[in-house]
Amino acid sequence: MGNILVADKDETMMQLLDVSLQRINHSVKMANNGEEVLELIRGEKFDLVIVDYSMTGMGAMEILQNLTENEDEIPQIMILSAKSTPDSIRECVMAGAKDYVVKPFNLPVLIERIEVLLHE
Repeated sequence: MGNILVADKDETMMQLLDVSLQRINHSVKMANNGEEVLELIRGEKFDLVIVDYSMTGMGAMEILQNLTENEDEIPQIMILSAKSTPDSIRECVMAGAKDYVVKPFNLPVLIERIEVLLHE
């Protein structure tokens, strides 16, 4: 069982991930913006953080940069994005993301990728 933080600007996407992950016995918390993501990470240990690339306010790149500059222990980060350019993928991976998933995605495949990250 993993402790997972999900942050996406799309409420439907957050609900889909919340229900899907809880169904397979993961603990899930939600964040509505980048600032909330950072606040939750500083207050609790997460095994995985799933973040939308283009969050309102502070996006995924700003979150990654803030974490690498200010945190001793960085959780696994998975980026969800409608952008599928090699530059955006490379940028996120170079900044510390462990995985980058392009929307729309196949939910069973996403769940499998989440399980792989949780068992690294």
